[in-house]
Amino acid sequence: MKAIIKTITLGAFLIGSTATINVQATSIEALEMHDHQLDTKTVQKVNSTVTGMAKDLGLNQKQANKIQDIKLHEAEEIESVRMDENKSQNEVNNKIIFIKNSTHSKVEKVLDKNQQAKYQENKSNYEYNPGLIENIKDKFNEKKENIQERREEKNEK
Repeated sequence: MKAIIKTITLGAFLIGSTATINVQATSIEALEMHDHQLDTKTVQKVNSTVTGMAKDLGLNQKQANKIQDIKLHEAEEIESVRMDENKSQNEVNNKIIFIKNSTHSKVEKVLDKNQQAKYQENKSNYEYNPGLIENIKDKFNEKKENIQERREEKNEK
């Protein structure tokens, strides 16, 4: 798999679009190194966030790699907190806020002064908020399916 990714990275370099490919390749290597238990969708979201940050803030490859690791760790921690059935919703929310604040501090340490200022302005765009939109979509789809089932049942009668 690493050989394929490196080939893609080389091909993308020749085309001139290395930033996105390199960030994604780095995240896969980071997952292998750190044994993250994240699904593909979550990793893609983190990749997208870091790619956007790289573009908006003018990150170099070293900064993007560090932020990639920070964001993957954040996603893993948030996932772990959300899966803990022993915590109340309030405890989960408080812990997630703590994790996000910690992540922001770590990211700011990677940035230079100009990047930090821009990061502060756009911070909410770079937040990892797993599940929020997906949960809304899932609930919408469930209700939609329930309505469809009820209509079909009525039509059968």
